[in-house]
Amino acid sequence: MFSCCNGFIGQSSGVLRYVKQELDGCAIRIWSLEGPDGWVVKHRLSMVDVFGRDMLLRTDSEGYWCFDYDIMAVDLERELVILDDKIADKIISVSMRTGKGSQFQKIPRRFTELYRSLFHVPYYGKVPALGR
Repeated sequence: MFSCCNGFIGQSSGVLRYVKQELDGCAIRIWSLEGPDGWVVKHRLSMVDVFGRDMLLRTDSEGYWCFDYDIMAVDLERELVILDDKIADKIISVSMRTGKGSQFQKIPRRFTELYRSLFHVPYYGKVPALGR
């Protein structure tokens, strides 16, 4: 059985973006909606370089294929892709310029399974002072 239909759709720089793993999980492609002509691949990033291994696809306990990581967000203004490494229980930011990953934080698995979609909120404005 094959159920690797994860992907991420969002808006960055006023343009609709779609990020999807390739079938083996060893790379991701970042697509951009370019008017009536349709979707165009803007970036392709190697996940082998980020994770240091070339096996990024496994079967779960029910026999479904699943990736070792999920795409959580993309920010083309800062050239970052945010990933959830499900094997190492880490949140990783990947630079589109260098293709290198940086670990944000190790997070317990029981927490990530319950609250996976709540980790990254792409807000980069100034935080007002909490007290004077």
